[in-house]
Amino acid sequence: MRILLKQTFFFWALGMLSTSSFCQALIQINGEGEGRVFDGIGTVSAGASSRLLIDYPEPYRSDVLDYLFKPDFGAGFQHLKVEIGGDINSTDGVEPSHARTREEFLNPKPEYFRRGYEYWLLKEAKNRNQGIFLDCLEWGAPGWFKGGFYSQDNADYIASFIKGAKTYWDIDIQYTGVWNETWRNGECAWIINKLRPILDKNGLSEVKIVAPDFLSTDWQFADSIVKNEALKKAVSVLGYHYVKNSSTETAQNCGLPLWESESGLGSGDWNSALNWARTLNKNYILARITKTENWGPVGSFFSNLVYPSTGAMTANTPWCGYYLVEPAIWAVAHTTQFAQPGWKYIDTGCGISKGKSAYVTLKSNDESGDFSVVIASDSIEEVLSFKVSGGLKNKSLHVWKSNKVNQFIKQQDIEIQDAMFRFKIEPNTLYSLTTTTGQKKGKASNKIPAFAGFPENYSEGFENYTVGSAPKYFSDQAGAFEVYLNNNGSKTLRQVVVDPLLTWDQWGPCDPEPFTEIGDSSFSDYEISCDALIENKGTAKIMGRISSYDPKKVLAGYTFAVDYIGNWVLMSSVNSIASGTVANPSDKWHSLKLRFAGTLIKIYFDSVEIASVTNTDYSKGFAGLGSGKNFVQFDNFKMISFKE
Repeated sequence: MRILLKQTFFFWALGMLSTSSFCQALIQINGEGEGRVFDGIGTVSAGASSRLLIDYPEPYRSDVLDYLFKPDFGAGFQHLKVEIGGDINSTDGVEPSHARTREEFLNPKPEYFRRGYEYWLLKEAKNRNQGIFLDCLEWGAPGWFKGGFYSQDNADYIASFIKGAKTYWDIDIQYTGVWNETWRNGECAWIINKLRPILDKNGLSEVKIVAPDFLSTDWQFADSIVKNEALKKAVSVLGYHYVKNSSTETAQNCGLPLWESESGLGSGDWNSALNWARTLNKNYILARITKTENWGPVGSFFSNLVYPSTGAMTANTPWCGYYLVEPAIWAVAHTTQFAQPGWKYIDTGCGISKGKSAYVTLKSNDESGDFSVVIASDSIEEVLSFKVSGGLKNKSLHVWKSNKVNQFIKQQDIEIQDAMFRFKIEPNTLYSLTTTTGQKKGKASNKIPAFAGFPENYSEGFENYTVGSAPKYFSDQAGAFEVYLNNNGSKTLRQVVVDPLLTWDQWGPCDPEPFTEIGDSSFSDYEISCDALIENKGTAKIMGRISSYDPKKVLAGYTFAVDYIGNWVLMSSVNSIASGTVANPSDKWHSLKLRFAGTLIKIYFDSVEIASVTNTDYSKGFAGLGSGKNFVQFDNFKMISFKE
């Protein structure tokens, strides 16, 4: 039988070779060799990238979550980092704060920790994978901190976010960062003297600090780590963003794990998935990075915002339940279903072949002898030859394959003969070879609903929501719009952020006047109407045909704004195209309406047409509600699409 197996292997190996292939030096997979600990593959929910997911109806919402976090089913992300909300725009919207005033901080209530969706997402991920690592990081923050960002107040605020996860959601957050992609003098001292001590004081000594979460390839923070023993003691992980498979010698020898604590797929399509799989492997091969985290888990925000295809899959139409499982889910699975955090890389089994295939080998952290090889090929066909030693299993290897046509398909097993095997690599393909079992290309039992655009006729009275919650489908781009119980006992939508904020301005000013959007990029001829109440001073706005929005630039669309003394203006982006006055609107409910029909725009105040203008700047886009930095309430919201 043994002779027959050898003959079978010999002829199989010959068949794997071709004139277009070439062999190379034998790759030694020595289980007793050196290698760093694998910390996992992660994802970053921040910048409002997951906003619409919570609005999905069941069972489709749970199906999406399974594809993201359920082990041996889909991507199975092993680390989830979320934004600590600060009521500021952090890329594609606002993440709400759990303590937007000092009063709220000093007197916390459960409902403050129900704002937004990041705690909810942490809980759902943990429910699916008890071993997942949870993490948090600030982009911006409330403005009530005495002393600014590097203050005792902010250290307290971060600690309260982490404690809130345990108190109100029964989940433990194991890591925290400092300030996303922002570096200012004083950060090191703040970590040593304020953040680390306040975590310890609050019973959070097990929470580890990741720093500096800076966007750079220089890894200069490592220089501070090696020169400052107190800083090295306070920080547990050296994390940088978008590092291009590079790190410095100082970083590699600083004594801390190296993470690419934010990376980017770009989108979930095959080309992006393949490139990110190559990044995962090359990060270790070239830079000794042991964890890579993608922004974000799912593209669940409106398409007129920046980076609209970001995420390992897409789920941005909750009204119909449609979502798209993309190749990136399976590219991630090629690592996460074959190696767990705590496994070790085998350095002799990691490298880049003559044909530029990036391959890594990881071994189990127990005595089983299990190991996996993950290969991301380049554009050249080749044959790789391996020798297995050092206590690793010498048995058949299970093979999984992904290419542009089909992803995550189980192949014929490979037999290891005399501790050796060869493997043919096709161009632009992913492979996972493993001694383990249990891998699965999961498929939700519920059929994905058909895609449908936003309802052409939509209304919302806000009565069916919990006070303090965000109504479905509204995506806050500045400020915070929450359901509110007014003095009349009815519920309205209220804009509640009026105080200055500590903004995240890495890419330019990110503190626009409050507005929230809803609808569809294809909407052209429609009416948007609502009732509005300016509570004291300030402005109320309704908006339409918002074709795009980038917080670093200006809103591309139309805005009808009326202030508390009756001045009104119709804006096309930042340009006034009509203006006037109406009778005293202050402290009373008034109805506002915009009507778009071709190039004609009509404005109504209290059901009376007050202007009719022709403008060709914008032909279609989302609707919205907005204000100045003031309290304002909205009710009886309606969108009616029509053909003329």
